[in-house]
Amino acid sequence: MLKKYICNPDVVNYQKVVIIKDLRGKKPKEGSRARRIFDYMSNAGWANLNVVAKEMDIPHSSLTAELRNFRKPKKGSHTVEKKRVSANTYLYRLTPNKG
Repeated sequence: MLKKYICNPDVVNYQKVVIIKDLRGKKPKEGSRARRIFDYMSNAGWANLNVVAKEMDIPHSSLTAELRNFRKPKKGSHTVEKKRVSANTYLYRLTPNKG
């Protein structure tokens, strides 16, 4: 668990401890769209999102949004890499954070 200390300037020696969950390495809920994307991308290696979106029958914008979310601490702080192949073509790779 991570702890965050907050000091109140109105009270001398006042300390409030807020416990923040350590979510590094967290996986999405089982059966959710995010979990389907997570499982697919973590096993796919480098993947073209247009191909992934068609194979999974998911809108491209939703796929890219979920990949962005996987980078956030709240969603596990996973590594999402992007590699340019040509002018308008990119490949993405999701590397799960072990936590």
